[in-house]
Amino acid sequence: MTGPTSENPLFDHDTHPRFEEVLPNHAKAAIPLLLEKAKDDFSAFESTIEPTWNGIFERQRKLIEPLGYAWHITGHLMSVRNSDELRAVYEELQPSVVEFFTALGQSTATYKALETLVASEEWKVIGPTKRRLVEKELLRMQGRALQSFIEMEDENKRIVRMVGNLEANPALKDRYFNN
Repeated sequence: MTGPTSENPLFDHDTHPRFEEVLPNHAKAAIPLLLEKAKDDFSAFESTIEPTWNGIFERQRKLIEPLGYAWHITGHLMSVRNSDELRAVYEELQPSVVEFFTALGQSTATYKALETLVASEEWKVIGPTKRRLVEKELLRMQGRALQSFIEMEDENKRIVRMVGNLEANPALKDRYFNN
């Protein structure tokens, strides 16, 4: 799925972004496929998670990198090359992408693996930067009630769509800000 010869530049997560080549139909084709793969990979990750730095963070990074790459490029293009077609594709895909990343951030298996890592022998020799990252992730996961987090994400999606629509549509911008 990856490689510089890919017809769809959003599949080339191991190369520099080819922004000038990305079209809305690339996102419409790539994001659902990458999302399904990420979901499958995350399900496997949760069932076989190893409570080590590499077993948690490196595996998680590798499984979300392709989707994250494609989604961030699409989001960037919403800022610099917004169009009706791109906005429609982005708004169609955004709920499922946000839902996935929300679930990833609320994983009970990941939380338990992080707690196990902190109680392990590896924790005694892990560097201070990695310790801070683990501690920050544990605090983040402890500090959010799932329902309120989902509500905040839904509100954030609504605001992002509204701002994107205002930026791309001067008539809407005038209607709401020049009266």
